[in-house]
Amino acid sequence: MNETGAIDVYFEDQIEILVANPDDFSVDAVREVLTANEIEFSEVKTAG
Repeated sequence: MNETGAIDVYFEDQIEILVANPDDFSVDAVREVLTANEIEFSEVKTAG
C-alpha cells in the first residue's frame, strides 16, 4: 500500500484508487486523467 494523502493507490491483483477528498479530486476527474494518460486501473472510488 502506498499512501499519498489525497489519493491512495493500492496495488494488489488489481489497481484500486481511493479518493480521500472528493471535493478536491472528483472520482470522475481522476478516472478521466488516468484514461487520458493510458494508465490501467480497475476501480476509482471515494475512500471510506
